[in-house]
Amino acid sequence: MSEEPKKTTRKSSARGAGITCPHCDSRALLRRTRAITLLTREKTYRCDNDECGHIFVSIEEIQRTVVPPRVSREGVNLQISRISKPQNQPLNRT
Repeated sequence: MSEEPKKTTRKSSARGAGITCPHCDSRALLRRTRAITLLTREKTYRCDNDECGHIFVSIEEIQRTVVPPRVSREGVNLQISRISKPQNQPLNRT
């Protein structure tokens, strides 16, 4: 049984994470984020260009593991990335 995340919406600070506005290519800042599942979030962005003012929503989904966690959560099964190296094993240095 997969544990569902709390359905909370958080306002993000005006500075920080951002992407490019699809209409004017200006920076769009993250305004809100909402958990949909343990691995999926809905994010609301606002274009920083006042002449554009576009507000839009994106979906972010965790796809795979690059570095395995030291603590795992039951029900979260992510594919291990091909570039991942197992933890707690020394790297071969020649």
